[in-house]
Amino acid sequence: EDFVREVQMCLKAGIDGVAGPQTLGKTVTVSKVKNRKHYVVLPLQKYLKSLGLYTGTFDGVAGTLFDSAVRSYQVAVLKMQKSDGEITARARMWKSLLKIE
Repeated sequence: EDFVREVQMCLKAGIDGVAGPQTLGKTVTVSKVKNRKHYVVLPLQKYLKSLGLYTGTFDGVAGTLFDSAVRSYQVAVLKMQKSDGEITARARMWKSLLKIE
């Protein structure tokens, strides 16, 4: 999948389009206050847009619209009771986005 390859490239993981332990191990926490300008924000914006959750421009900055999209994903897809707008390194949301379960 293109999303996985883009993430792998941004994280300097082996680029093979198949997410596994190496890719997950290199993930970083991303939110509007943590790593908000990390290279991986851009593919995340594109992916969340493809799901109809992100409505902003692809600027590579995790701002208010990015936060809203992440929270929507957490509620709709992960069924979290309390969303926090953070994609935590090596945690549940990354696993879901990368389809590692």
